[in-house]
Amino acid sequence: MNTVTVPLLNDVTVPMMKLLALPVSAILSWSPSLMLVIVVLYARLDGKLLALDQQTGGLLWAASNSRYLDGYTMTMAPLYYNGLVIVGVSGGEYGARGSVTAYDARDGHLAWRFYTVPAPGQTGADTWPANDEWRTGGAPVWNTPSVDPKLGLLYVTTGNAYPWSTRAVCC
Repeated sequence: MNTVTVPLLNDVTVPMMKLLALPVSAILSWSPSLMLVIVVLYARLDGKLLALDQQTGGLLWAASNSRYLDGYTMTMAPLYYNGLVIVGVSGGEYGARGSVTAYDARDGHLAWRFYTVPAPGQTGADTWPANDEWRTGGAPVWNTPSVDPKLGLLYVTTGNAYPWSTRAVCC
């Protein structure tokens, strides 16, 4: 039987057929009792990221990625890569500032966040108007990113930038 080694929370070798049967937003992990656990990752519309035990449906951890009351939401399947769960935010049409965020897959704590619209002083900020439009600059990351594991690169696409300008637009 073909097997594949998956670099998850621990390196795990599993039969290929079992790996192919996993949902898109799922990872494998070893629990402390050395039982194989399938974790379902769920990015909710209200901005919450959940990790659920596939067998019981029990909540393993939850993280608040954004506030829907501020115009943010999540519409992507979370991406697992190298011990991280990676998600983006939607909501450019509501003035959300785009970002990509990674959480530790073991416990859901924030590992890093990258804003797709730079704030003053950040790389690329000089390409934006010298005001506070970066706060509602759009460029949401509403599609699941892609990873090139050989190069260790994360590829992210964004939606429309600059949807909520306060400047008057003339004909």
